[in-house]
Amino acid sequence: MTDQKADVDTCPLVSVCIPTYNRCEQLKTAVESVLKGSYDHVAIIISDNASSDGTQEWCESVCAADNRVSYFRHEVNQGPTRNFEFARSKANGQYFVWLGDDDYLSPDYIEVCVAALEADASLVLVSGVGRFHTGNVLLDLQPDFFQLTAGPAFVRVAKYLWLVGDNSIYYGIYRSEMVENISLVNCIAGDWVWMAEVLARGKAKMVDPIIVHREQGDNTSSSMEKMVKVLRYPPERTLPAYRHCDESYQVCGRIESRGEEKGAWQHICALRCRVGCVSEGVTIKCKAAFKVFHPRKDKCGFGMKNTD
Repeated sequence: MTDQKADVDTCPLVSVCIPTYNRCEQLKTAVESVLKGSYDHVAIIISDNASSDGTQEWCESVCAADNRVSYFRHEVNQGPTRNFEFARSKANGQYFVWLGDDDYLSPDYIEVCVAALEADASLVLVSGVGRFHTGNVLLDLQPDFFQLTAGPAFVRVAKYLWLVGDNSIYYGIYRSEMVENISLVNCIAGDWVWMAEVLARGKAKMVDPIIVHREQGDNTSSSMEKMVKVLRYPPERTLPAYRHCDESYQVCGRIESRGEEKGAWQHICALRCRVGCVSEGVTIKCKAAFKVFHPRKDKCGFGMKNTD
């Protein structure tokens, strides 16, 4: 631990955005992991999606006890994507991090990530590794560990889509100004689309052994597994999964348009965004789904024509 606690005013502000819904007990653990961590200059933003389990009362009490915590409540449930985005809209730190309401951080997580970001201005994101638990039981699962610090934008995006298993990197600390114009897409595994867009903007680094502890079974990896299964059905039944493919491909289309990697979409089409789209039949389904999403456009961002 450094001496930064004694000199908090010179440290960059980190906004910790916690969307929540009916997980009051888990939320307590998430918030306390930040407040008791080694990095003091934080602003915790809790966005409550109309919880009915005592979340409001607890949040109001912790706000009264610690001015680093802010609480916002939606009277009507906005859905997870809007709740995540609302929490981020309230962030004003040089850096920000999303934290799941059933997850928690190791004590030095924020401190180590900020130090890495301060040392390298080319980094858009620094993350620890993800370790999964069920309740209080830590699962013996091998976490993802990889670096996305080399090569052009297309290489970073392709490596991410190909290698990532659990997407815990999504819960890393972001350089706010580099991602301010990116929005979460409301589709299955929308956080994967977000990360592809982030990596098109800059480099990402993982640091071991700092840890984000995550609840097993309620994460995007499960969404990806579901998406692999639903892609065998007609597009009209599975539009969210196809939208994920379309949005991910378009990220690479935008990279290509900037001249960083000619023909990038062709490579990504071959990878099929790691959801198992390896057959011509599935490619035809993706084209059909694109027509639903963009009926007035002739061609999507990755070069796939809107034809019958």
